Amino acid sequence: MEKKPQNKFYLDLKNKRESQGIKISEISEQTKINPKYFKAFEKGEFDILPVVYARLFLRSYAIEIGSNPDKVLEHFELHTTGKVKPKNIINQIRKTEKLKSDSKSEESFFNDESFFQNINQKNLIGGLIALLVIFMLLSKLRDITQDSTQSEINNNVNTKNKTIDTKNEKVIPGSYLDGFQKIDSKSIKLNLSPPYSLTFSSIEASDVKLKIIENGITTLDRILPLKPASNLTRESNGIFEFKLKSTKGISISLNEDKEIISQFLKPENISDEDLAIQVILSENGNLKADYFKFNQ
Repeated sequence: MEKKPQNKFYLDLKNKRESQGIKISEISEQTKINPKYFKAFEKGEFDILPVVYARLFLRSYAIEIGSNPDKVLEHFELHTTGKVKPKNIINQIRKTEKLKSDSKSEESFFNDESFFQNINQKNLIGGLIALLVIFMLLSKLRDITQDSTQSEINNNVNTKNKTIDTKNEKVIPGSYLDGFQKIDSKSIKLNLSPPYSLTFSSIEASDVKLKIIENGITTLDRILPLKPASNLTRESNGIFEFKLKSTKGISISLNEDKEIISQFLKPENISDEDLAIQVILSENGNLKADYFKFNQ
C-alpha cells in the first residue's frame, strides 16, 4: 500500500498560535467551537470529525491565529489524501458526481413500480405533514433573519446619521475611536497585491481593532490585544483595516517590511502618544491612513 506523505502542518499551526500567545480557550470563545477539536487538530487527529466539519472548524481556527485559511486547507487535503486537486477539477468532479447521482436516482425511482405499491397511506400523510412543518419553520427563520438584518442596517444608518461635524472635524460616537477627532489623512498606491501579511509589535500592553474582508465577506472584525515582546500576525487575501488609539511604541510590518506602514505613524504635527490612526489597505494596493486626536 502506498504511504501518504507526512505533512505535519498542524505542528506549524500550533507553533504559530503559541508564538502569538493565543490560547485555545480564546479561539473556542470566539468561534463557539468545542476546544477539544482544536486540541485534536494540533495533534493531527482530524478523523475526530467528518471531513466536512473538520474543514469548517479548521478554517475558523486558521483565521483566528492569522493564517491563510485556503493554504491551511490545502495542507489538510495533502495530509489526509496525499495530494491537492486543482479547484476547477474538484468542482468538475463534484458536478459530474452530482449529475450521475441525480440520474441514477431518477431512473431508479421511476423504474421501480413496486415503490408506489408499498407506500403506506398513513406514512405518506405523516411525511407530508412533517414536510409542511419544516417548511413553516424555515419560513419563520427566514423572516427572523431578515428582521435582524434590517435592524442592523437601520442601526448602521442611525450611527452614520449621528456623525457630528465640529469645525470640519468628524467625531463618530459609539465607535472604537469614540471621542477622537479626525485631523488629517494620507493615501498612497503601493505596488502590492494580496495575500497580505500584517504583523504588530508593541513595547507595552495595548490593543488594535482589526478587520479583514475577503471576497466581500468579513472574516474577522474584533479588538485584539497587543502584548509586549509578543508579535501579532494576521494574513488576508483581501482588505485589511486596522485602528489604533495610540501609536506610541507600536511597530507594524507589512509583508515583513517595517517601512511601508511605519511612515504613516509619525506625522510631524502631533506626538505618538496623542495620535490615533485608522489604516485601510485595499485589494488593489491602495493604502489610506486617517489621523485622529482625542477630543478633550
